[in-house]
Amino acid sequence: MDDTLTAINSRVILLLDFRMAYDTVDMESLYEALTRFGFSERYVQLIRRLHTGTTATFLVNGEKSDPFSVVSGIRQGCPLAPLLFPIVVELLGIAIQQSPVLRGLPVPGGTGGLHTFSAFVDDSTIFLDKACQLDQALQIVSHFGSISGLVAQPAKSKLIFLNKGVRVQTFCGISVLQPVDTVRYLGYEVSTWAMKWVLATYNIVIGRFASGSINGDYSRPPRLLQA
Repeated sequence: MDDTLTAINSRVILLLDFRMAYDTVDMESLYEALTRFGFSERYVQLIRRLHTGTTATFLVNGEKSDPFSVVSGIRQGCPLAPLLFPIVVELLGIAIQQSPVLRGLPVPGGTGGLHTFSAFVDDSTIFLDKACQLDQALQIVSHFGSISGLVAQPAKSKLIFLNKGVRVQTFCGISVLQPVDTVRYLGYEVSTWAMKWVLATYNIVIGRFASGSINGDYSRPPRLLQA
């Protein structure tokens, strides 16, 4: 009970994982978002034509399947894909930031600003001042999924509590990052380890670059503190 109370009142970061992100975008939602954000009708129609009537095939053991229609998702490999996807995710960011219930984390510098949401292509993150706000945040995420087709996977999402005194394994059905674990975020292994370990790893990597002993081997990236 004490652990739960500690968690409820602690600051938390939610790393969202969307199921098959690019492949599940509802295209009508994308076209509507483009229009609402001020893109011209001509541009929206161009994007619509690029994504209408497309087909795909599977290649399995050297044999190609019959073509089938693609009815959702942004075309993988298209140069526009990493530009169009954030437009859809921006709808979630707006909903999170406009919620009167959710309060983000203070921005360093004493300006009084709060940071609630970040999105880098398909890596979306919610920052909350108290974990008791998580239920409301998840409701917004769920509603966004029903509109956009981007459904968050609680089993693959991750919570990071900034209070190291939190000792729960899960919270609101989402796994909590433990002190001995790491999670990949924006290409880095994020953890709650002590800063001295982060600095030690950083110095080792920089030293290897300086000596020329690292030749493109990034199989063991530095672990970063998220706290």
